[in-house]
Amino acid sequence: MNAAARMTLRWMPWVIGGAAGALLVLGVAIFAVPRLFGWELQVVLSGSMEPTYPVGSLNLVQPVEASEVEVGMPMAFWAPSDAKVMVTHRVIEVVQQEGGLYFRTQGDANEDPDPELVPADNVVGRVRWHIPYLGHLVRRLRDRQGFLLLMAVPAGLLVFGEIKNIASQLRLRKNRAGKPHPGRLDVPD
Repeated sequence: MNAAARMTLRWMPWVIGGAAGALLVLGVAIFAVPRLFGWELQVVLSGSMEPTYPVGSLNLVQPVEASEVEVGMPMAFWAPSDAKVMVTHRVIEVVQQEGGLYFRTQGDANEDPDPELVPADNVVGRVRWHIPYLGHLVRRLRDRQGFLLLMAVPAGLLVFGEIKNIASQLRLRKNRAGKPHPGRLDVPD
């Protein structure tokens, strides 16, 4: 084996370990850190806000009080017709009615405003940042197989690297055990 190949094999566990560690840090940064600050993650599933937020983007939504919402602000809210669906559309009108505060919204790519007013209680927050394409990955990682892939692959790489290091150390000790120690006379008792 040439010197370059030996060097590559020597550095391979470090590279694999570094990549696995980076994947784990990325996973924690994407899922845990925003939640610590009360932020929501939203994967953009439709083109209603293109080109502002392309399909597949990951929106980071900062909580905001409904009283702080202004016309022109991209606002994330729970859809009035389906409280399980988070939507981000631009506020085009703030409406004060007898029943409370409401918002008229419209997607940037839509010709017409949304058919329903959004009640103040449905406001989640405003989009502070978006990361194009990362939403595709996050969406995949939210299902069971993706989550296992995120955890199992880096963990497996780390375990594989450690087993390889242990085996290498054992071989080294075995080789040293059969050879006399330099500077020491091996004299039988």
